[in-house]
This record gives sequence, structure tokens and C-alpha cells, in this order.
Amino acid sequence: MEGSEALLGEIRILRVFHRLGVRMMSFCWNWRTQFADGLNAKRAESKLTDSGIEALEKMRKLGMLLDVSHLSDTCF
Repeated sequence: MEGSEALLGEIRILRVFHRLGVRMMSFCWNWRTQFADGLNAKRAESKLTDSGIEALEKMRKLGMLLDVSHLSDTCF
């Protein structure tokens, strides 16, 4: 799944997508989301947000992969 917009800001929805067969998700495409900064939304010290860290931990527990291809360099 490219981009986290389908989560509507609710990390608990990851479980629903996992049940539907999703095994990979990116937090952003080119712009900033509540989870991370994309390639075109860089801040000087961008990093995963607290929500991004929480979502990444949930994904790890579910066995989902994070696609990092569109994260800003500093976020990566």
C-alpha cells in the first residue's frame, strides 16, 4: 500500500489492512504525513513522528514491511 492516508490517522486500522492481505506500506509518498516526511516535504531534522514510530512497531508485530523509498533522506 503506497501512502498511509487510508489509515485515516488510526494506527489500529493497520490490523484491518493486514487481515485483507496487505503486507507492505509506505508512510508517505512525496509529502508530509502524520507518520513521516516525504521527499518533497523535508525539514532540516526530519524523522519519524511519534505516530510513525508507533505504527512501525505495530507493523513489525503484524509482520508487515515498511517501504522507505519515498521517505526524506534524514527520515530514512
